[in-house]
Amino acid sequence: MVHYSARQLYYDGNTQPATSSKTFQTIDPATGAHIADIHEASRADVDKAVQSA
Repeated sequence: MVHYSARQLYYDGNTQPATSSKTFQTIDPATGAHIADIHEASRADVDKAVQSA
């Protein structure tokens, strides 16, 4: 299986770099297999997304 790593967040109509290096794993619930590492949005990322809405 190919593992995917999302390093950007999507808001304001574009992908934006995440300001945090923290990630979380997504798991296929049927198999328990690791699918991807996704960057967590920081408080600053959320504030930017809310301001752009």
